[in-house]
Amino acid sequence: LDKFKLAVDSSFNHTVITDPDGKVLYANEAAERLTGFSFEEMRGKTPALWGKQMSHEFYEAFWYAIKHEKRPFLGEVTNCRKNGEKYLATVNVSPILNEQKKVKFFVGIERDITEERKHQKEIEQHAQELEEANERIRTEKERSEGILRFLQSIGEAVYATDADRKIIFINQTAAEYIGKHPEEIIGTHTSNHFIFESGGTDDLERQ
Repeated sequence: LDKFKLAVDSSFNHTVITDPDGKVLYANEAAERLTGFSFEEMRGKTPALWGKQMSHEFYEAFWYAIKHEKRPFLGEVTNCRKNGEKYLATVNVSPILNEQKKVKFFVGIERDITEERKHQKEIEQHAQELEEANERIRTEKERSEGILRFLQSIGEAVYATDADRKIIFINQTAAEYIGKHPEEIIGTHTSNHFIFESGGTDDLERQ
């Protein structure tokens, strides 16, 4: 036990050593920082001091694995600091056996992953928002392409311009009226192709 203590005294990870009943025999400084409890407050208590946030079924499976099957348990748990703040941690509890294969004590190591999970959720949310935006773009693109296909197929002449009256779309029928291919007309000014008559006058006005 003393050798284990020496090995984990300076560890950055929360580390506790308990007896076979789960009562704390040792806790390093990282455990004190993570939980907010001093070693003296932990001594003789079980990790329920900062735990007890998971379901009854979780703890049943936990104890069955480390005490009866005598195998390490690795998972994620929600714990609670002394000040009442909950945190998420990875937990790795390993049984240490004697020569008769009986549990001599348990070594539990925790790592606070609260911020890590928070950032992960933010990244996942951002990725989801991007996917939703991309889906909207795909939907609008398909809709626009459908409209363009319809305008290309109808028998009436159709064209569209921007605010400067440069042609940004023209269908085949309108292009045939002008006598050019659509590619030659796109980007040119309407005044290059059309003459508009002002209402109420005989004058012809190029616009």
